[in-house]
Amino acid sequence: MRKVAILAAAVLLAAPLGAATVPADLVGFLPADAQVVLAVDIAALRANPTVQEWLLEHQAPWSGVDDEAAAFLRDAGLDPVKDVDSMVVGVAVRDGREDALALCGGRFDPTSMGEALVARGASVVPLPGGTAYRMTDKDDDGDEHSTLLYPLANVVMVGTDRAVAAAAIRKPGGTPLVDAEVAAGRLDTAAHLWFVADVAAHAQRAAEMAEAAEGA
Repeated sequence: MRKVAILAAAVLLAAPLGAATVPADLVGFLPADAQVVLAVDIAALRANPTVQEWLLEHQAPWSGVDDEAAAFLRDAGLDPVKDVDSMVVGVAVRDGREDALALCGGRFDPTSMGEALVARGASVVPLPGGTAYRMTDKDDDGDEHSTLLYPLANVVMVGTDRAVAAAAIRKPGGTPLVDAEVAAGRLDTAAHLWFVADVAAHAQRAAEMAEAAEGA
């Protein structure tokens, strides 16, 4: 999983959208039944003087070290210190499977990113409006996992095949979990960092997984 994790992290650190975007611009593309949503207004945080100072002191691991992640960023034409504006992550559990989707906003070149991914073993997956790239890896138990990365001129999607494919054709809509928290006055989507979760749903899922493990 290390290669997929490195590449996925690299994409999450440097993605697109012309003008600076905020999480609210991206939430509508998450699975409508998302049970966990995390959002970060990276552009706003980056504007903070303390964060700026930290970035200047710690940017070398992203842009100045000749390791795997830095090489990918260089080949993809990405500068995470400057290019990230926003990130939203959503997770939904259905049919006994977990679908995860991360959406990023900022500035990047989808062609260069695609070429960098293919050069690292990604396979091409045609999707409506563009081309996605599937990275596969095996965990310590030998089980194979895949991550689908879909770079567009205005957004990068990273996640499970089903979640990315659905987002590629979804028109921005409501996310009931987020909408309910906003309506109840418990969430301000303009905040620089926020997180909401359906705790009951995930507690039930954890219980089901524990029961399945005992019966295995």
